[in-house]
Amino acid sequence: MQEESFKIWLVTVRGLNERTAGGRLSNCKRVEASEGDLDKQWGADGLAALIGRLTYSKEDERSGRRPKHRIEIVGDVYNGTATLKNAVVLYREFRSSEGETNGSRKALAKRRPQVQRTRRAARADQLDHLAPELRRIRWMCLCHCGHLLCTV
Repeated sequence: MQEESFKIWLVTVRGLNERTAGGRLSNCKRVEASEGDLDKQWGADGLAALIGRLTYSKEDERSGRRPKHRIEIVGDVYNGTATLKNAVVLYREFRSSEGETNGSRKALAKRRPQVQRTRRAARADQLDHLAPELRRIRWMCLCHCGHLLCTV
């Protein structure tokens, strides 16, 4: 799996925050551990067979059917399988878009700061209507966490 490029793509193209992107990456690693390399499966059938094995409906759950995949899920099998399937679908989307986004790490890494600057500018625009004495908070917030009422 192209871990670094995938995580950068999740943040820059899909707009996920770092923590959520890390979670999706972790889900894909978990699938790989039980079902095999995602890139090999991408090359074979575009991940179609794997996504098929990760399809598990509420009807399957009600009927007591076991999932078709080999991944051990403790707890809610329906939600766990859906979460893993969602991560694999995102990976398929990433691999499908490689030609469109120039899948090289350098190209994706260059886009990342632009997205962050754009988000900061949008937050700054939201605060422009505040009284001048409150504008100083804007700089602290944008540097620290981005929340409008942060006083750190």
